[in-house]
Amino acid sequence: MILGIRNSGMAWATGNTGSLTYYNISDHGRKSISMTPKRIENSLRTVDGTLRRQVIATKYTYGTSWENLPSVASKTVDGYYSGYQIKNFFETTTSPFSIKFYVGNSDATSTVLTDTITKIVMFNSFSYEVVGRSQSGIDLVNISLELEEV
Repeated sequence: MILGIRNSGMAWATGNTGSLTYYNISDHGRKSISMTPKRIENSLRTVDGTLRRQVIATKYTYGTSWENLPSVASKTVDGYYSGYQIKNFFETTTSPFSIKFYVGNSDATSTVLTDTITKIVMFNSFSYEVVGRSQSGIDLVNISLELEEV
């Protein structure tokens, strides 16, 4: 189940594996989402110099950041997870979790607006910086995070 009227760029899940509830993360001030592949492989050269390579798996690292993200969801442009909620999720999540990325559809004839990529990830790095306060007293924060596929 995805909460909200439209999907944001990504959503992460809480709950048990059997019954996950996904929460959209705000696109307010979000920069691009990077998806960097890393091959897990064994490679060696034979006596005659030929390269032999065995690819075991390809895992991804995902990264993004937000600038001037309000700390309260009601002050974001879309009403999704705010700076404080993202920080709270990081502080309370020490095990792998599910995340969905909503990307543009690769099929021009489809009536579905987005494709979904679902992965199991863990936090690799997280940064939270209070950069100011709005006139209504809401903190504005910069957040940067990196997630690594399990």
